Amino acid sequence: MIKGRSRFGSEEADLVTQALNSQDLWPYSYPSTTRPRSFMIEANRAVEEYFGSTSPDTAPFIVPTSSGTASIHVALGGLQVAAGSEVIVPPMTDMGTISPVIVNNNIPVFADVDPASGLITPQTVRDVITPRTGAVIAVHLTGTPVDIPGIRTMLTDIGRTDIMIIEDVAQGLGATLNGQPLGTLGDAGCFSLNSQKHISVGEGGFVLLQTEVNRLRCHSFSDKHRDRLGQGSDTEHGKYKGVGLSLRMSEIQGAMLLAQLPKLEDFAASRNAFGVELDRRLAQAGLTPQTHLPGAYPTFFFHMFATKNEYDRATRVAAVRAINQIVASDLGVRFSTSYSYKDQPMYKYDVFTNRNFSHNTQGIWPAELVAQTLYPNDVTNGFYDYTQVSCPNAESYLKRSFSLYFDERHQPAHATRVADAIIDVFNKHNIT
Repeated sequence: MIKGRSRFGSEEADLVTQALNSQDLWPYSYPSTTRPRSFMIEANRAVEEYFGSTSPDTAPFIVPTSSGTASIHVALGGLQVAAGSEVIVPPMTDMGTISPVIVNNNIPVFADVDPASGLITPQTVRDVITPRTGAVIAVHLTGTPVDIPGIRTMLTDIGRTDIMIIEDVAQGLGATLNGQPLGTLGDAGCFSLNSQKHISVGEGGFVLLQTEVNRLRCHSFSDKHRDRLGQGSDTEHGKYKGVGLSLRMSEIQGAMLLAQLPKLEDFAASRNAFGVELDRRLAQAGLTPQTHLPGAYPTFFFHMFATKNEYDRATRVAAVRAINQIVASDLGVRFSTSYSYKDQPMYKYDVFTNRNFSHNTQGIWPAELVAQTLYPNDVTNGFYDYTQVSCPNAESYLKRSFSLYFDERHQPAHATRVADAIIDVFNKHNIT
C-alpha cells in the first residue's frame, strides 16, 4: 500500500508561524517592528523569478489572487473585456472557468474540441468568433497544452488581434510548450493553488501578465481599485477611479506559497513520468490517451483517455467501480468517468439551459441586455439559447473518456499496475 502524501512539512509550518507571530496579517503594513517582511509580496517576487528563469524572453508580471476562479475574474476585469461581449470557452472544464465570465457581464460562447485531445483548437475557436467576441479562455485541461501559438496566428490572420487570449492554467502548473511555460503564451495566464493542485496554499492563485500596463490594471481590479502600488491619484489606477473586488492573496497564502514553490519542479516531474507511462501502456492496449502537441510537456493534474466506442453511463460506472476496487485503496488513486458532471458538456447544465444567471424569474440577463444595446441588429431577448448549442466532438468525447486522479507520490511502476487493472476490467466488460 502506498504511503500517505507528505507535501507539507517544516518549511510551511515555519513560515506560517512567522506570519502569525507578527500579529499583523495585512500584507502592506511592513516594514515595522513586528513586520520585517511581507510574505505575500515575497511570494509575488518568487513567482516572478521562477517564471523569469524558466522563460527569460517572456518574463511575466504577477498579480497574486485568492483562488483560480478569482484569477480568471481578475484577468477579465483587468484586461477590460467589455460588458456584453462574448467570451469563447470550452464545453469541458470546471465551472470556475465560466462563472467569472457570467459575473463579469460577459456571454459564454462554447467552442467544440479536438476529438483526440478534448481541447479547443484554432479552428474550433475560429468557427464561433463573431464581431461581438472579446476574449477566448483556453483551458489546458489535465495540464496538457492548448495550441495557443496557433490561436494567436489565427487571430492575426483574420485581423482580430483585439481578442484577448486568457489561459486557464489551473491544472497545468509546471507544464510547457516548446520549453515555454503555460501561462506565458497568451495575454494572461490564470493559476490555481487550491488543495488539489500540483502545489497548494489551501486556496489561492495568481495571474501572469505580459505587460506592466495589464499588471497594474489587474492589480487594481483585484483590490477594490485601491492604489496599493503607488501609481498616483492622477493616473487611471487612482483610488476608486474604477470598479474592483477584494480578490487579493493573504499573508498566510503567501507564506505557504514561498514554501511550496521550490517543490514544484519535482512534483511536476513525478506527475509527468506517471502520466507518460500510463499513456504508453494504454495505447499498447488499443485505448486512446489524450493526445499532446509536439513539444508539449504535460504535468497531468489528472490522466484522461478515451475508448473507440461510446458506452452508456451505467456500463461506464460499473467499470469504474470495478477498477477502483482493485486500485483505489492500495495505490491511493481514484478512477472516474469523464471530467464532467454526469458526462455532460457544460452548456447542458441547468444553469445554462435555464439561463439562471441573475436570480430572477423573468429570464432577464444583464449581459444580454448590454449586448442588445451594443449590437441592436444582431442580439434580441433570448438570443443566447444554450438549449440550441451543439459541440458534437465534446459530447462524443464525454461518452468515451475516463479520468484517473493521482498525485506526486505515484511513479511509473504504479502506472503499470493501474493500466493492468483498467485493461483487465475493460476486457471483462467488453469495453474497447
